[in-house]
Amino acid sequence: IAEGDGPARTLLDAMGMWEEGAGLGRGATPVQHLADALGAAPFLLAHVNDVTDTDIEALARSGAHVVWCPRCRRYFGHDATVGRHRWRDMLRAGINVAVGTDSIINLPDQARASRPRISPLDDLRLLHAEGDGDDPRLLLSLATTRAATPLGMDSSLFTLAPGRTAGLAIVEVGGMRPDGDPARSVLGATGDV
Repeated sequence: IAEGDGPARTLLDAMGMWEEGAGLGRGATPVQHLADALGAAPFLLAHVNDVTDTDIEALARSGAHVVWCPRCRRYFGHDATVGRHRWRDMLRAGINVAVGTDSIINLPDQARASRPRISPLDDLRLLHAEGDGDDPRLLLSLATTRAATPLGMDSSLFTLAPGRTAGLAIVEVGGMRPDGDPARSVLGATGDV
């Protein structure tokens, strides 16, 4: 977007959709291109894979929400091309970040061949397995309370806590020691939802 070049430009050219002078390729990031619109409403932005510190500040001021898919990011190799997703930086800046599952194409080959399922829990399990020591409760919030907020839902209905009734299915975690952390057990399990 910033340079008006690369695979996206090639695709738009091939589809006859590239227009010189349409505003792209002037050194501005996608967030900068959307700056005027972002203040008009609390947008829900998908992916947001490549952002600068300035972009994060603008998103925080705008009240935008970000939903991204860890398996999509892995599938397209974004860690190698644009670096790690900055979801932690976004959270620290006050941006609500949630995990959403993109599509079946992002699933590992063995999952697509056997019994494909699109599950945000599997995205969280990927984050946990690749982990940087993230709190399992924080990771689970990316698919529960933080996911409810941009949809206008009462996030308290999606809180996982003793004594609460949450709208979710049973997750098979296998044996758990009495002193074990239930959130860590859910993210470490491989069972179905």
